[in-house]
Amino acid sequence: MDLLVALDIGTSSVRSIAYDLQGQAQAAFAKEIGLSFPEPRYVEQDPAEILSAALEVLRLLENELKKMPARAISIGITNQRETVIAFDSESGKACYNAISWQDGRGLDLCSDLIDQGLSPLIRQKTGLELNPYFSATKMTWLTKNGYLASARRPKLVTVDAFIAWHLMGANPAIEPVTDPSNASRTLLYNLDSLAFDEELTEIFGIDFKHLPNLVNTAEIALAIAPGMPFSGVTIGSIIGDQQSSLFGQGMITPMSTKVTHGTGTFAVANVGQKRISPKTEVLESIAWKIGDQSPTYCLEGSIFTSGVVMRWLRDSLGLISNYSEIDTMASSVQSSDGVVVIPAFQGLGAPYWRTDARGAIFGISTATTPAHIIRASIEGVVMRTQEVIEAMERASGSKVETLSTDGGLSTSNFVCQLQADQTRIPTVRAKASEATAFGAALLAGISQEVIDLPQVAEITRSTSTFNPSPSAYSAKARRENWNKYIAKIL
Repeated sequence: MDLLVALDIGTSSVRSIAYDLQGQAQAAFAKEIGLSFPEPRYVEQDPAEILSAALEVLRLLENELKKMPARAISIGITNQRETVIAFDSESGKACYNAISWQDGRGLDLCSDLIDQGLSPLIRQKTGLELNPYFSATKMTWLTKNGYLASARRPKLVTVDAFIAWHLMGANPAIEPVTDPSNASRTLLYNLDSLAFDEELTEIFGIDFKHLPNLVNTAEIALAIAPGMPFSGVTIGSIIGDQQSSLFGQGMITPMSTKVTHGTGTFAVANVGQKRISPKTEVLESIAWKIGDQSPTYCLEGSIFTSGVVMRWLRDSLGLISNYSEIDTMASSVQSSDGVVVIPAFQGLGAPYWRTDARGAIFGISTATTPAHIIRASIEGVVMRTQEVIEAMERASGSKVETLSTDGGLSTSNFVCQLQADQTRIPTVRAKASEATAFGAALLAGISQEVIDLPQVAEITRSTSTFNPSPSAYSAKARRENWNKYIAKIL
């Protein structure tokens, strides 16, 4: 049996999954990885732990496939984007911890560049906001604070490039590589020239030669080195997690849109092979570039806090003991009884882009119960989702007809129905429970020409649909209440 393997390097775990050519998962392994918070705004991870977890889950999967028997014909890598690793490509050792996409230490640098009037130039070239969320400010911090000084051959890369380089044997003669979906999230990549931009590297004070080389998303043809798991197998795709999820849900036509509810919530719309160039509110990136084809662009609205709210309800407030209670608790009350939770633990992303904003709870009374707060927390995530979808519609001039949804919260019928009711858009639960991994595997199959795009559309088709309730009254009332309170934190 021929299989496609996905290596999914997330924020809280690393997964390996093997799929057959009909899209069915045959085996999977996962390993949790940690986060550290050494100072306010600082969020870091251990590069050695990420690498070790990746090798472990691949080795476990390789051994499992030997029992079937089955063979892997290609591997796709997908990863948390924006996170930066500085390492010495002579020794292979990291120069500092991985600086997470959630990290905000670059806030002051962003403010300085905005004050210099550089925001329009950067937005026009990159499609991104000047925000510490993206990779460039993290690279600037590593450079200015001397963490590259001791490296003989320093490199500044995203997680995909670091892991792929090690899988290829950690050979100093081999340059690290990344793809356009990841590069376009750095604030250094020009969406028109499809290359890293020297003017941008100068603005951020980054040495151009420290950046990785660029390869297409699904035309990698890099062999895994001897001694590594799946030695000799081709790395067939490299793609950022949100774009991979878009592909893994079959969103391959213009204005097909997905929402992933993970640690954060990310709404992404395929907008075809021409730039939209939105001036504000939502982001523009490369979705993928397959072979010699023109790239596919996407619009994205990033919500920094969603799934982490559920962890906060469990671990910090103790309102639930496990996530399975969320549906039961939220549906045990008719409404939030006027309680509004604004999930802004790491500030507000799209369409506000206010890193300084803080989360808040409004409208509590002596009648407020844990169930009201849990329901209001879910409503807060859905309200933010509605704001982002509306912003993408304004930017594109087109309506979103259907929302495909994946991620941890999408397993909740309550969440899916509430999203459909609030947005007034049918919500389709993704067929693949791990759509991010699935997208990377499918793209690896495309690079090996064992799968084509019509097959992707068929393999990913879902039959689990949640239609909006007939009355929009409750949705309108929730939105009016939400608008009143979110204005208070802006």
